[in-house]
Amino acid sequence: MKLTYLLTILFLNNILFSQNTKIKLLDSNTKEPVFYANIILGSLQNHKKMYLISSINGEFTNSYSEKMLVTISLIGYKTLTDTLLPSESKTIFLIPDVFNLEQVVVTATRTNKMLKNTPVITQVINANDIQTKGYTKLENVLENELPGLDFQQVGYGTDINMHGLSSKNILILVDGEKLAGENGNNIDYSRINTSDIDRIEIVKGASSALYGSQAMGGVINIITKKTKKHLELNIVSKLTERNQVNYKNVKITDDNYKYKLYVDMPNIENSATIGLNFYNVSSRTNFSRKSFDGYKLIDLYSQSYKAINIDTTIVYPKEQTNVDGFQDYTISQTLSYNLKSNFNVNLYGSYYNHNQYDFNIDNKYQNYEDITYGGNIVYKFNDKFNLKAFFNRDEYNKYDYLEKLFEKKINYKNVYVNPKIVADLEIFNRHSIIIGSEYFAEGLLSDKYIKDTLTNQSINNYVFYFQDDIVLNEKINFVIGVRADVHSTFGLYPSPKLSAMYRIKSNVLRFNYAKGFRSPTLKELYMNWDMLGMFTIKGDVNLKPETNNYISLSYEYTQNNFNVATTFYKNWIINKIDGEWQENQTVYKYVNIYNAELSGVEVLLKYKFLKHFNFGGGYSFVVDNRSAESQISTISPHSATVKIEYNFSKSFYTSLISINGKITGAKNYQDFADILYRGENVKAIYNVHYNAFSIWNLSFSQKIYNSTNLIFGVNNIFDYKPDLVNFNTSINPGRRVFVSLQINIDNFFNNKQKLVK
Repeated sequence: MKLTYLLTILFLNNILFSQNTKIKLLDSNTKEPVFYANIILGSLQNHKKMYLISSINGEFTNSYSEKMLVTISLIGYKTLTDTLLPSESKTIFLIPDVFNLEQVVVTATRTNKMLKNTPVITQVINANDIQTKGYTKLENVLENELPGLDFQQVGYGTDINMHGLSSKNILILVDGEKLAGENGNNIDYSRINTSDIDRIEIVKGASSALYGSQAMGGVINIITKKTKKHLELNIVSKLTERNQVNYKNVKITDDNYKYKLYVDMPNIENSATIGLNFYNVSSRTNFSRKSFDGYKLIDLYSQSYKAINIDTTIVYPKEQTNVDGFQDYTISQTLSYNLKSNFNVNLYGSYYNHNQYDFNIDNKYQNYEDITYGGNIVYKFNDKFNLKAFFNRDEYNKYDYLEKLFEKKINYKNVYVNPKIVADLEIFNRHSIIIGSEYFAEGLLSDKYIKDTLTNQSINNYVFYFQDDIVLNEKINFVIGVRADVHSTFGLYPSPKLSAMYRIKSNVLRFNYAKGFRSPTLKELYMNWDMLGMFTIKGDVNLKPETNNYISLSYEYTQNNFNVATTFYKNWIINKIDGEWQENQTVYKYVNIYNAELSGVEVLLKYKFLKHFNFGGGYSFVVDNRSAESQISTISPHSATVKIEYNFSKSFYTSLISINGKITGAKNYQDFADILYRGENVKAIYNVHYNAFSIWNLSFSQKIYNSTNLIFGVNNIFDYKPDLVNFNTSINPGRRVFVSLQINIDNFFNNKQKLVK
């Protein structure tokens, strides 16, 4: 009788109390609760998984009747994997990862590797860096976070420059896929919704062995967010004060009413995301809408330069630089299907529409649209072999929108089609091998081939690549690879690479050699455009690809709360494609014009001090052959970034105060002008100097219950504006105040979690 009674008590106790057994997460240093950590519980008996988030007390419930595998991750901590016994109660200590060196990245080797183990220095900007500073433009994210990278205003828009190479040589990807459409060889940066970025991975230096053409200067891979919880519902809104008010109290009866309305658009961005994850299906829908206020910058004085090769002075009158406003929206959808644990299907699609509002009163503006769709299939044969198939199609169109006729006329269509298949396999526990093959086709419809006639030109490329990631031991890692491109214009081109990493306790040495290339664009090959009768721009079908040989040597040291990395590099560029004036200045023709060299050093520093403070900074020095005929780079030789943060967390409240600055050094170089001198067309060479300047930003982020984040900020605190505006200077409109509100609605609710496949 007593035994029966005792067993009954034990049974009831198990029912009543095991259902509320708590797992507590603590910081291993401070012993304080770790809240809002991402938790994945996986059954060891089948493929079911559950997704949780720890409470503000650093707890989650373990109420399961089977042994579970738990994975706990949070930015700032090392990812932990452990097992939980049925209804077990325990305390788990998470080890801080101050510099996120255990974060998994993919761009450097096209495989999943921890940041600390990549054989090529990889810089990462994560979602927290973007969100807490209120960034809504990709250009601002990259420029403020990376030394040696600038965005400059040129005649056709914004141009990126990294380590002395321009957008022609910098490959920008979204989830590993190339983007169609360009404005002066730059992608349409407004296509990127910053609120949906999980992280940005930046690999500087030639990467053609994995990514082909255009990657001879580096790769910027934007990784978008994936749905991890059962339900995600997020809203982001940001309002920035106007850049310039050109017309006040505009009425519908006013002359040029629409024009006046368009040039004074509000600076606002709104986005919303709905994510679902149930059983073996997940979905993510994202919508964003942005508008930006255009503005004018006027030189304060004219410029005059004394020529050094002839007896004359070149005078440039005061000019006005217009920065166009815009309004656009994007909607995107992703779907994922997981069958058991070895088969995964992902589908995606997006639509983007962008109106570009200039300062021309002509009842016309530019309209851009993009349609992207594709997917991938991953089949995992076992833990050491999987096969992946990808397909991506991207179509980018440009139109003239005629306001009075309410119609638009196409003048440009760029289409990328890119299927590929990749095999990943591991051999002898030392070799991680990638074997891939892909086909890339590009078509460009334009009126720049035959005057006033829309015609299409196309190129295609067959690709095979191989890479072996060899881990000899904990200290030594080699990566060797080669890519072969068979291009429809210039035939076979190989791109080899070799990377090596050697680790001695807290010291890491990295060496990298790579050969890169850039195939001529369709415009450079086939353009024959009459520029209003003034001159003609011509391509050349006999152009050779640009190539380069790139080497770098890096040293990284990490100890406790201190991390520093220094990289020395040299870049030999061969057959650089550029324009050359011919036929008495009447023809501007693309030619393989010269060889050149770039070299430099970059230093990255991170330091955490006094518990709540973080310091980050970087310095870049670029050496360029700066002559009038062979200027590769328009970037300043010296540039630096500085970031100081104070973070504070207590119970349900987290705050972050951040000051970051971008310092651009002075610049001296030679430029030239083609002028009429004593009855002859000559090239007048002159020296140019630009002063150093810096732009500083302040933001104050306040997060409550991990659900609401209110951000106040000031961009360009000291109200810097250039006296003279051109492609060498900033185009900042001056000091601007902003406020941003981010709401994670799903975190307001304490839903019961269920096992999902």
